Amino acid sequence: MTLAIRLEKLRFLVSEMRVAYILTSAAPNSFVARTLALHVIVRAKDFIGHTRALRRPLMQAGFDVKYFHSTKEVYARDFADHFQIARDRLAAHVQDFDFWKRILHWNDIEIRKIQHLADGAEELYRHLASLNIPSYVPYTEPAELSDPAFKAALGDFGWDRTDKNHVEMSSDPLAATRDNTSAVMSGGDLNARGGQLALIRRWVTLQTPLLEKFAAFPSVVRIIKARLITDIVSFDDALVTRSVTPGAPQEMDGIDKLIVAQGGSAKIIADFVASSRFDVEVARTRDVRNKIGAHLEVSDTVPLATLLALLDGFDLGAALKFFELTYAAFRKIAIEFLPLRLFAADGARIHGVTPSKISSVPYSGSAPEVPVQPPAPYVFDAETLQANLQRWLDGDEEQKANARHYYYQAFMNSALLETINDPNAYNYAYWKYPHRYREAHKVIEDFLRQCSDNDYFAALQLLERCRDYAQVEILVRTAPNQLPVIRHSAMCRTIGEMASLPHDSAQNLLLFSLHHPIWSVRLEATLALVKIYIRSEGQHRFNNKNGVRLSFDIFVKPLLARLTPEERLIAMLGVASAMTGQRLATFQSQFKNEIDSLLIELEAVCMAQLKQPVGEEQRKALTTLISQRDFVGVAVLLAGDMQDRTEVKLSRACLIDAAGRQAIDGYGPQSGRHLAMALLMGEHYDYALAQAKNVAEANPDNLVFQYTVLCVLYNTPGADEAALREIDRLRTQFRLDEENEKSVAEAEAIINARTAMPNSD
Repeated sequence: MTLAIRLEKLRFLVSEMRVAYILTSAAPNSFVARTLALHVIVRAKDFIGHTRALRRPLMQAGFDVKYFHSTKEVYARDFADHFQIARDRLAAHVQDFDFWKRILHWNDIEIRKIQHLADGAEELYRHLASLNIPSYVPYTEPAELSDPAFKAALGDFGWDRTDKNHVEMSSDPLAATRDNTSAVMSGGDLNARGGQLALIRRWVTLQTPLLEKFAAFPSVVRIIKARLITDIVSFDDALVTRSVTPGAPQEMDGIDKLIVAQGGSAKIIADFVASSRFDVEVARTRDVRNKIGAHLEVSDTVPLATLLALLDGFDLGAALKFFELTYAAFRKIAIEFLPLRLFAADGARIHGVTPSKISSVPYSGSAPEVPVQPPAPYVFDAETLQANLQRWLDGDEEQKANARHYYYQAFMNSALLETINDPNAYNYAYWKYPHRYREAHKVIEDFLRQCSDNDYFAALQLLERCRDYAQVEILVRTAPNQLPVIRHSAMCRTIGEMASLPHDSAQNLLLFSLHHPIWSVRLEATLALVKIYIRSEGQHRFNNKNGVRLSFDIFVKPLLARLTPEERLIAMLGVASAMTGQRLATFQSQFKNEIDSLLIELEAVCMAQLKQPVGEEQRKALTTLISQRDFVGVAVLLAGDMQDRTEVKLSRACLIDAAGRQAIDGYGPQSGRHLAMALLMGEHYDYALAQAKNVAEANPDNLVFQYTVLCVLYNTPGADEAALREIDRLRTQFRLDEENEKSVAEAEAIINARTAMPNSD
């Protein structure tokens, strides 16, 4: 029985190495091929361990194992020479490594050597047939390799075979081994750990879709599953310092400890570990990783069937969901801790940079099948412009990025149709500066005149991302007197995000819009004029050492004074959020006195709107929200306070609408949570849920933001089943204390009672 178990495991290892090798040979590029080849390397090490464990029982049973022993040791020496380090520091674990040695060992993973590992293991196993071991079962090729469906799936494996005409910013330590990548190199233990985390995230991202692509082939699914389990554990160990015996090979400081050593705070990670079931998930995943992921259990008392059942029964879907939660914790701390910020941008596209013509070292060991090509020249004609516009409107994120890049080039280089002269004054100089109106601008102009509302809003987003004077001019020229209200307010908002003074036509359009009969248009026009003023006057003050050209009192206060008291409060919230928000953060220092004065006045105006007499709790809440610059939260507080009052001067609907449309804007997770609440109060349920999920996903360390999703679902008609699933997620992924569990249980009971009620009709 012992020999049978060992031989069965050897046969399994040979089979897995063969299938994994075939996968690498069909991979779309060298990086993907080498990522999959890591499994062959791991299994080759397992194969060596199991053959060595087999020698003694064979000798005890009287078999002549001299040739078998010498041959397996040659195989083991070949492995040690080429892949032992790669196995220990890349494949089975991701550990500290000299930067250039890592790249050399990575590039040393090539198809001929991986084939040698697979062929050598098969040859060794087949040799055992000559010993006439009673429990020996001859090796046969895995059924997938002769399955036409598998061959078709391999042929369709090249999802990334086409070269991309853009450069990607990468902060992982293997970035320099990939084509069309701008590799960010940085030293120190902290950056090394950040790079490892970025690399593992990249591996998980590229391997996860293969589960679905090869779902019909169990042996492939097991290979991908084992790799993902191993990578997840490696990520956890690099994030949170693992408690091991001092001096153990696995000893390594997690990024939590390294951040503290650099004078930073790892509170985000600590809070995430404390509030989530991190320890439970790590232990659950590590158990599978240790037995059939990065190792194949060598004990001859554990049958292969037991190990395969453990792997097959492991809920990888849940593990991947928790991995995304864990990665979100890393991304949040990378954003907040400046030395790590570049790792939060890993994978971002870099616009305006030509891809390198230097090819990476091919996995095939020969010239790459598809050489790196320079980008195709951009063709600027009406048909191509329209096609890219359609990609922007209907495409996925990659297509939108390509369309945006195309339009950015088109706005600069397409045929010149008209030159617009407008005065421009900086540093007390004054001259006529020509603005170029090109064919690309005219295409958008014509499109805006006849498109649907949804396409109109999408086109506004494109213009805002490619902002310049001529983009604003497009909106001015497509603004007839009878522009629908929903478009008119959106147009004013977009102009406010793009324009600077002087731009007389844009300013006149906004001044005209101040007299519109609909409040939302008047509000957006008012805020747009204020944003343009801040942008232009702030630039002037920067260039002239705080010299004031146009004072806040002269430009902004008259805009607010012309409004009714109720309108003025909403507009003041919008102005305050614009002046203190991230979009215009560059200019905040130039308006410090104006901001301080505005916030004092705003607090008094808001206090007057609260139900009188104002309680101490409400007073403190309002003061705190204003001090935190959370003006969306102020809007929600005011709207909630007036909800039960029958007579209120301020329109609750207008207040909630302004917050929901982000005319009253905010920054940070708390403000984002309040935005979800504003959208919920406005009965924009889909948008509220999307916003709540965004905030929850970005803040896995804080249970308050996780509960926001449940709150939205609980109050959304027809979302009871989704709310119950969210309750299950909270209990599965987080540690709920007694009070939190009580709240969740109460919500669950109400939902169950609600779903049990017969339909009213």
